[in-house]
Amino acid sequence: MTGVNRTYRARAGKKHFYYRLYRASGRPLSQNIAEATLLAQFPDCANVGVSRPVATANRSGHILGLACRGGLRHACLFESVDGDPIELTPTGMAQFGASIAQLHLAMPTVTCGDIRSLEPIAIVQDTLLALSPILESREVSGLIEHDYLACLRRSELHSLPAGLCHGDAWTGNTRVHQGKVHFVDFDDFGHGPLVLDLGTTAWHLTRTESLNSGYMVASLISGYEKIRP
Repeated sequence: MTGVNRTYRARAGKKHFYYRLYRASGRPLSQNIAEATLLAQFPDCANVGVSRPVATANRSGHILGLACRGGLRHACLFESVDGDPIELTPTGMAQFGASIAQLHLAMPTVTCGDIRSLEPIAIVQDTLLALSPILESREVSGLIEHDYLACLRRSELHSLPAGLCHGDAWTGNTRVHQGKVHFVDFDDFGHGPLVLDLGTTAWHLTRTESLNSGYMVASLISGYEKIRP
């Protein structure tokens, strides 16, 4: 399966690491480098942290090229993050909302590499490009292009505060250790409206079909706004 990442858990003595074998298609090497660079540069913070990449043996970078079946693949070794998952309660969601705000505030303003665009229109256009070779997708592609894409061109969307986003911020990509929230899996990170990270979490919460999902989303937003209005 060349279109998905493979992640392996590795151990060296008492230390654990995660070995990410990047997918062979759909994401260029320049974006892998940008992800590793961002995480290596991420500042030490009191309330939020990230899983950092481990430098290669010759200290030339973080990404390795590997010969695999079907061609060249790239890989990166990441430090393990210990801790517990975020509690799926209003209190836990308020903590998670605050941690997303702290993540946004701590993100470097400049990092090298190819930064993926998370602008809504760019995301939809990428989706349409990916669907274009699939003949059976023409009907749904037409609906996306003529209905959904038109909505995203509204002028008020261009004024949304933007910056570097996690891209897949949900509770499964975090661990809490001694009160500090650590984020992992920045494979979808990029530059775009910061509200996308809140939207991703809200989508996961509503997908649970819980009667409390509305309260959870409200707590998420409330926690965020206490740190970043």
